[in-house]
Amino acid sequence: GLRALALERSAPLERLLRLAQQIHPIGPRASGSHARKRAQVVLPEGPRLGDVDIFLVTIDAMRADRLAPSTAPHLYALAQSGVTFARAYAQVPHTSFSLATLMTGTYVYSLSTLGLDAAHNETLAEVLRRERYKTAAFFPPAVFYIDGDRLRPFEQSSYGFEYVKYEYLPAPERTDQVIDFLKRENPPRAFVWVHYFEPHEPYELHPGFTQSKAGGAPTLLDRYDGEVRFVDAEVARLFDWERAHRRRALVVIAADHGEEFGEHGGHYHGTTLYEEQVRVPLVFALIGASDGPSLTARQVDGPVGLVDVMPTILSLVGIAPSARLRGRDLSPWMSPAGAPDRALGPIFSEIGRKKMVVDGLDKLICDLETESCQLFDLKTDPAERHNLTSDAGEREQLRGELDDWMTAQARFEKPQTVGDPRAQRILDRGRLGDRAALRELAGLLSSSPELAVRREAARLIVSLPADASTQGALEHAANESDAALSRWATVGLARLGDAQAESAIAEILDASCAPPGELCAEAALAVGDVPHLALSLAHFSGDHDLAVRLIAALGRSHSPDARDPLLIQLGEVRTRLETARALTTLGDPKILPAIERWIPYEPYLPVRAQLATLLGALGAGDPAARRTLEELAASEREPSVMRAIAGALVQLGSPLIEDPDRARARGRGELWLFGDGDGTLQISLGSSQVRVPMHDGVAHLETVRASAVRTAAVDGAPKVRQVLWRRVPRQRTEAASQSR
Repeated sequence: GLRALALERSAPLERLLRLAQQIHPIGPRASGSHARKRAQVVLPEGPRLGDVDIFLVTIDAMRADRLAPSTAPHLYALAQSGVTFARAYAQVPHTSFSLATLMTGTYVYSLSTLGLDAAHNETLAEVLRRERYKTAAFFPPAVFYIDGDRLRPFEQSSYGFEYVKYEYLPAPERTDQVIDFLKRENPPRAFVWVHYFEPHEPYELHPGFTQSKAGGAPTLLDRYDGEVRFVDAEVARLFDWERAHRRRALVVIAADHGEEFGEHGGHYHGTTLYEEQVRVPLVFALIGASDGPSLTARQVDGPVGLVDVMPTILSLVGIAPSARLRGRDLSPWMSPAGAPDRALGPIFSEIGRKKMVVDGLDKLICDLETESCQLFDLKTDPAERHNLTSDAGEREQLRGELDDWMTAQARFEKPQTVGDPRAQRILDRGRLGDRAALRELAGLLSSSPELAVRREAARLIVSLPADASTQGALEHAANESDAALSRWATVGLARLGDAQAESAIAEILDASCAPPGELCAEAALAVGDVPHLALSLAHFSGDHDLAVRLIAALGRSHSPDARDPLLIQLGEVRTRLETARALTTLGDPKILPAIERWIPYEPYLPVRAQLATLLGALGAGDPAARRTLEELAASEREPSVMRAIAGALVQLGSPLIEDPDRARARGRGELWLFGDGDGTLQISLGSSQVRVPMHDGVAHLETVRASAVRTAAVDGAPKVRQVLWRRVPRQRTEAASQSR
């Protein structure tokens, strides 16, 4: 727990801990499960709805807390008539794998990481099509934008839907498209999936739906909420048409992931497993004729997941779910008698090497690369602010559940690929990124009689953080006659600083980089070979985890040859923030003209903030850099970016930034205050006083006349260090928001 706190809060301490783990590695976890023992509960039979249409509506990036009267009035009213699962979780906080999990009832992300093909599992559409439903899907290409290569079979088959509209469309046109299909085809019974994309960033303005809570220009959050309202109205229009023109229908409302707005220091999604990114709305309801079986209106508070949607839909319409589905049938919780929340058991989510388990109101997030975990009590700490480092028993129980889940991932998908079941389990844990498996992987490397196992063990040791405990096994393997095994082991030794192995890397690069493969990339990473790092990045730019490592290594190289590959990589959305950080680390002033042209049009807040920091770090003596930042300061509206701009302007000596004791408001405009801490400030503007909140070291307020500025903390311990006054800001140019 302390390790998790240090890794999250202190960059210097993070580097020190990662170095220490190479010297004093984490040993293997004790064998055997520590998962909770549960009393057996006899579940009631869920309702069977008979012959109904099925509508599955997924809304991109809709947080669970936006299923509320103020942001989604129509969906909220629908939820009151059906069954709402108030604590539903996406299994991955980004669209591609999240929807694949929903459509297959399996943990597709884990299976893909293990090298297994989840596409051989029947999809929800394929099962319903076999049962004589007319299946139709309406969704944008963004559904397969991330990790498209690994999900290619699903994209090519369109998840088994018969009628498919695969294109970008605004919500009104999308609704019209679905209604037109139902009018023209008029199927006896239909299964329709429609994915509305609007709440996804960049958040657009929708007149009549976007409301400014604080007056003035709508904030980022205002625009997001406006997009949710916009989609809510379109879903209502679709269901109104269904009620008026067709038959009884089961409707399921869900989202692929949530969205972060700085709750844990970030924005958007796909980066953490905190509630704001993984918790989503999930509603089952009936619309249309009132005859026939019904759903008992209620709210279920236990944890469930999108992985549960497929078996639940099948069960509700009287189709027995396959035993291979990993999701649970939630229909017993929809019966008149209901079922206890405690019978739901744990639910899991993951992204990269971060894994999450929620059981009841207890939640554990673990980073397998560093073996650091955070434990939260969601009842007393729903915002996940207090890591319960002292509750070792609860932590161990939840970690046992997480271990059991990871061990089980491959069990239902294919037979053992190696002769030794224990070896298979160790390899699978390594593929899932569990650093605690390193010593056992080293044992396989030294002792397994199967060459394929030793090769894979060596590859996995290289893919995980460098660990001194593997050195002996690597030295032995490097001397074996099998070329592939020897090369992987040599790369592993080079990562540990072995001089002889480092000198052999050039030969490995020559043999492994035409065309570049994983061994080429790992060999280049081991010694920081910039040309081959760049070559591998161009080849593996779509492999997120490997691309991030290559990008960071190019930044650390401080080589002029890294400049162009990184600038090219800046065009990749998913790794843009990591690329901006690497360019900052690279420290090459020759990139400044490109960044000065890029930053006014950058739509992503963390990237915009990082590029501002870059201009401050490299722009000394460059008037264009300061001018670009001052222009941004006159129009930027987001506090996190304004803070980065202010810090950069301080570095460049801009007169826009004033000390608190000399600050002045110069008329009608805005006053921005930057410093440290959270709390409430009392601002004196001449003879008038106003209190404003300071969050994450930023506060701002409107001014109407020229006056001196004085500040004082009245709640908490906020500290003001710099002040910026500007006229009423111009609207930023956001070229990226004009067209998705």
